[in-house]
Amino acid sequence: MSAHAVGQDASNRGFQSAALVARQKSLRLRRAYLLPVALMGKTLFRNDPALRYDLAMPDGLGYERLIAAGISMAQHAGGRRDRFVAAGFGEDFVDQLKQAAVDLQRAVDFKSVQLGHRAAATSGMLQELARGRDLVRLLDAMVGSWLEDHMQDRVAEWKTLTRFVRVAPPVEAVEAVGSAPTPTTTTPTTPELHAA
Repeated sequence: MSAHAVGQDASNRGFQSAALVARQKSLRLRRAYLLPVALMGKTLFRNDPALRYDLAMPDGLGYERLIAAGISMAQHAGGRRDRFVAAGFGEDFVDQLKQAAVDLQRAVDFKSVQLGHRAAATSGMLQELARGRDLVRLLDAMVGSWLEDHMQDRVAEWKTLTRFVRVAPPVEAVEAVGSAPTPTTTTPTTPELHAA
């Protein structure tokens, strides 16, 4: 089980790191590339509302939306590269914009892979816990009855040792109000003891 716990911790750290990298790349794409192109597009193409729309900042800040906007803006600005360069943009600004969008896509993909690793480690740990509970229950069935027959003074100690202390998961109760059910969540404040 410790191998699964280590794996879960490592994959959780990997996921957190990948999420941080994705956020940084998202900010870089937005601030260093999309925003300057959008602002310059408003200035350079005042009389072309369709092009201004194509070069506008995306409405949302989601990763996929930013990636799509970066690729789209690179295509639209690429056809008018000479105007952007004359306004002070570098010769390779379109390539840099595309690369920033690709970098963000790679970071998002890596983050997804790390999330999968974390889920797998958690699943492995839960399987090990279930196996451990099954073994304790088997031992309880064998040893518990023997102790009751031969060592009455040890039965209480044995029962204490074979209990699993855990916090019960939230219980969702649904109350019918009219025709639409309203979910409510109840979370216990004390741990429950479950005998083997």
